[in-house]
Amino acid sequence: MLEYGALKLPDINCVAREYFVFFLVISASVEFVIKPYVSKDCFVLMYQRKLEEVIERKRRHLREREAIIRDKANDINKANEIISKLQGDNVAFHSEVKLALRAVTA
Repeated sequence: MLEYGALKLPDINCVAREYFVFFLVISASVEFVIKPYVSKDCFVLMYQRKLEEVIERKRRHLREREAIIRDKANDINKANEIISKLQGDNVAFHSEVKLALRAVTA
């Protein structure tokens, strides 16, 4: 067990403690506490893995948002078709009403 004040890190290899160490770096923003326990290469690899995970999450989120936008665009197109049909029906109805009024007044 490695100790630094109240901080205790398990005495295990780099890969096994990378998540714990990365959490400490992100949450406390104190790289200097971590440096005695993790080599620069190991830290770079950990940081690179975390960035790759974040990038993959963002890509997944982007794909989900694009799918939502496609669905909404399809819904809007369907709504526009319905509106066009109703407008056509409305014009036809008004024509019938005008013809009926002319027939009544004539």
